[in-house]
Amino acid sequence: MSISIVNLIFVGMFADTKMMAGFGLAMGIQGILGIAVLQAVICAQETLVSQAYGGSDLKLCGTYLNRGRFVLFATTVPFSLLLFFSEHLFVALKQDPEVAYYAGIYLRVMTFNLFLGGQFQIMKKFLIQ
Repeated sequence: MSISIVNLIFVGMFADTKMMAGFGLAMGIQGILGIAVLQAVICAQETLVSQAYGGSDLKLCGTYLNRGRFVLFATTVPFSLLLFFSEHLFVALKQDPEVAYYAGIYLRVMTFNLFLGGQFQIMKKFLIQ
């Protein structure tokens, strides 16, 4: 969340309305297609690990961690591809080409954050347990 606020501040300094519109579009799409889906997978893994830890089955905790990381990877790949090539999708949906361009740039950069941030979050939730 804080990286979005910092990005918004820097984009706002350019005073370009098309750039701001592209950033807003990208943030909405990333939140819906990326962050929300990954949070659901992470929360499901957290619940399973908590149950296994409560039952004192540490081997099952590790199994759930590895399965959760694989499921997270498997869900990240299709969404990352969709976000990476989103500029073409926006233009096909009759979005302004310049806005689509700026949104596409932001989403291409943040695609890597989606995968790495998701893996970091799932490990962080596991270690907090």
